[in-house]
Amino acid sequence: MKIVLRVLIGLGLALGVLAGCGGVTPGDDDVSTGVVHRFVVPLGTGDAVDRGEVVDVMPNRLEIKVGDAVEIVNEDDRGHNVGLFFVGEGETVSQVFPSVAEFADACSVSSSGEFTIIVT
Repeated sequence: MKIVLRVLIGLGLALGVLAGCGGVTPGDDDVSTGVVHRFVVPLGTGDAVDRGEVVDVMPNRLEIKVGDAVEIVNEDDRGHNVGLFFVGEGETVSQVFPSVAEFADACSVSSSGEFTIIVT
């Protein structure tokens, strides 16, 4: 009985410490030291894609500096592939780029169908 009580007390203390620290989500320690490049996918974008319309929410190519962040706000009622990100319905994705790199992948909300980020 004493062991179970100790485990429960320890668990309660651990949860209390975590609650006091606030919510933790991946990337919380990634703090932008530069420019935040913000893009919004408006409601109805997926429907426009379905109708065969050219959607140009994202640039085909984005050049940023080390320390800059890219933030994508999806106000649409469906998720979208945006380069190396998947942004779900109603979600916001933010990423700080801490080093020189280049990323390219498919994009459902750019006219070319691809989104490339070049970090210099």
